[in-house]
Amino acid sequence: MIRLRALSVFLLFLLAVAAVALQPAAAQKGGLKETAASQAGGGPAATGHGTFRTEDGVVTLSFHAQQLKNGSVKGGGEFHFQELVEVNLHIDITCLTILPDGRTAVLSGVITRSSDPQFEGEFVYFTAVDNGEGPSAPPDGISGLQGSETPVDCGTVTPLATIPLEDGGNIQVRP
Repeated sequence: MIRLRALSVFLLFLLAVAAVALQPAAAQKGGLKETAASQAGGGPAATGHGTFRTEDGVVTLSFHAQQLKNGSVKGGGEFHFQELVEVNLHIDITCLTILPDGRTAVLSGVITRSSDPQFEGEFVYFTAVDNGEGPSAPPDGISGLQGSETPVDCGTVTPLATIPLEDGGNIQVRP
């Protein structure tokens, strides 16, 4: 459980970096067509990328998730933990809840690929906060990854505390 908690913080930020990285790849493979179609009349969405530091190292992340017209959620994320723990994770995001404030998203899914196979199959959830745009806006925030033994309904969990993103990281939450 301690291993998962330390990894949770790292994984969350890696997810944001992965989302940004995945969007160009999706466009090259024709996957952007589905995303564009789902956005036209689709439901809520959240995307983000950035870097954050913890006492254990640096985490870069990228993520994206959108509720489709049929109510299902499709998305993914990448987390890269550096320094104390060196591991890459890919999460298939299958749940997205946007809180009533319109700027906080809770997301969940399962780790489907990892540079360390022991993490594959673990269920995780995290929180992302869009604090607005422009030089006077505070940095957007992201939580670490919280693990679970079973799939997580992101609409029923308490949002996790967040850490500010660094170096121009950005989160967009669209209710």
